[in-house]
Amino acid sequence: MFRIVRTATVAVLVACGLVSSAGAAPIILRTGVDSSNVVMAPGSTDTAWQISIDDKATYTDSKVLYPLKDPNNVFSGGQICCGMETVANTAAWVSDPSVVPDNGNTAWGINQDVWLKRSFDLTSYDLSTVSLNATWRIADYSFGIYLNGNLLGGTNTGNTPKWDVDTPLLIPAGGGLFVNGINTLELRGQSLNSGWDGFWFDGEVDGRVTDTNPVPEPATLSLLALGSSVLAVRRRRRS
Repeated sequence: MFRIVRTATVAVLVACGLVSSAGAAPIILRTGVDSSNVVMAPGSTDTAWQISIDDKATYTDSKVLYPLKDPNNVFSGGQICCGMETVANTAAWVSDPSVVPDNGNTAWGINQDVWLKRSFDLTSYDLSTVSLNATWRIADYSFGIYLNGNLLGGTNTGNTPKWDVDTPLLIPAGGGLFVNGINTLELRGQSLNSGWDGFWFDGEVDGRVTDTNPVPEPATLSLLALGSSVLAVRRRRRS
């Protein structure tokens, strides 16, 4: 009898709106932006995205990649070269902390994987509603984008360059790749020549947050009282 009453009580709570899902603001995942999602100036430190070159265990803050100034000033308002400058102005290229003004050299080395990662918190989210929609580029080569250690399909392009074209990325809701708590997105790249190396990512995570303690409205309280009365009558009848 206790289980029947408890089930009915939960049903009343749901009907009254005391257990519900609420929309949440998207979690913005963009390289080279500040806490207000404003693109930072070249040379700024991006503390949200961490980069590792040597052992893939030691990470440091990434840096917004400086744009080179060519003699014809073609890229004066853009980003770097060779098609890299065609990215949208909603995000910026980031690379290792060694990048300096007006110089495309990086510390990546040649044929060495470099990893960039970003964490975000999905505590209290209804994971069945969470999705990721993004656009990305990696210079020079992409060796995969990973979510919580899972390689995302179509992101390991090997020796096919991905610096001059936007590539879409979609993780639909209900895919089972997100976890309740801290999630980690990881981009892996490799340099062709230790120059013009970087990551560009512009995406957002959408989902609904489960709210187990909303403030009930007067009408809801009346409905809850009615439901409680019905349960009380059922208990007396079963007694």
